[in-house]
Amino acid sequence: PVARQVGERVDRVASYLSSLWTLADLSPEPITLLQRMACLPSDYHDAARLTELLAGSRSEAEDQEDDATPPTTKALDVLDLVLDLVDLGWLLKSDGAYKLHQVVQTVVLDQSPPSREVLAPVISVLTQKLNYDQFKDNPVDFFPWLPFGEALQRVIDHVGLPVDPKLAKFWDKLGRIYVQQGKYVRARNLWEKAVAFAEAEWGPEHARTAMYWNNFAYVLDELGAYTEAKGYYTKAIRYAEQHLGLDHKNTAGAYSNLAAVLQALGEYAEARTYLEKAIASDEKNFGTEHPKTAIRYSNLAVVLQDLGELAEARTYLEKALASDEKNFGTATIYNNMASLLEAMGEYTEALTWAEKAMMGKVKLPEGHPSRETGEQLLVRLRSKLEE
Repeated sequence: PVARQVGERVDRVASYLSSLWTLADLSPEPITLLQRMACLPSDYHDAARLTELLAGSRSEAEDQEDDATPPTTKALDVLDLVLDLVDLGWLLKSDGAYKLHQVVQTVVLDQSPPSREVLAPVISVLTQKLNYDQFKDNPVDFFPWLPFGEALQRVIDHVGLPVDPKLAKFWDKLGRIYVQQGKYVRARNLWEKAVAFAEAEWGPEHARTAMYWNNFAYVLDELGAYTEAKGYYTKAIRYAEQHLGLDHKNTAGAYSNLAAVLQALGEYAEARTYLEKAIASDEKNFGTEHPKTAIRYSNLAVVLQDLGELAEARTYLEKALASDEKNFGTATIYNNMASLLEAMGEYTEALTWAEKAMMGKVKLPEGHPSRETGEQLLVRLRSKLEE
């Protein structure tokens, strides 16, 4: 009750303060700047960052990337507008940085909700800032931009912005960063909307639709929604086979992703089929000693072990080991080999591999799941050898 009364008083104060502000006396450019500032985190931002995010200038290539992209609005003279708005009391200033008070943000969004044309430049810039490439980038470098993406998304939700290709692309990039932080539910919510738009806008034969299917399936897999993930991976594979070919590296990746879901569903025979397809492609594209091929070998070995085909599983693990020992070595495959040999009853050799695996885990802190698993395997094997 006390908390409710305090909350009600705060709401009344905020409502009263909001009533003191009106955008009617401002010209269009200051209003546009305020609308864009309302999309930023409620912190102080220096003039350089505000200009980068809010000016509205975009390259011609960016404008032409998606057919439905609105035309570029006139670039704003951000610093002059900011200084004017500080003088008028709309913005706060501290040590050369500027912010929009939350009460003023509420006024701006309620009195003049930003249109797609107004927000398009901000969406475009933040899409680039969140453009994480898993093959060459460190995801941590992109984490500082996540609060900006989240603040923009809150405004998009608040005003009910119509979906267009640029917005779907923004959702995709934001979803990728969420995945890197393990925030799978948030990523799922974004990709679900991106998939719905892509299917309606482009249909099943478009590359962007297939990409969104694949990303959506990945996060469903991480959330344990294996049956649903299987459906979307299957759609992505159908597109890849038709438009990229059976031997394309992206098709192989789709095969491997689907195989992991099938394995989780206990459909080991079908998982084996797709992993064998992936391996055939990887051997052709990368060779037998490439780390990516080695990962497929190791994954297939696990599936073969699930199927009870232990001798063949051992063959593939040995191939994976040959590659990984040459490239960088890995305790994980050593551990897999030890587990396989244990299942085959070859406890002495299994112990050798388990000890190798533990050499790569000794630096892990006590209680680490990987270290605990390795220690348990060692105890179990030594116990069996003493029987």
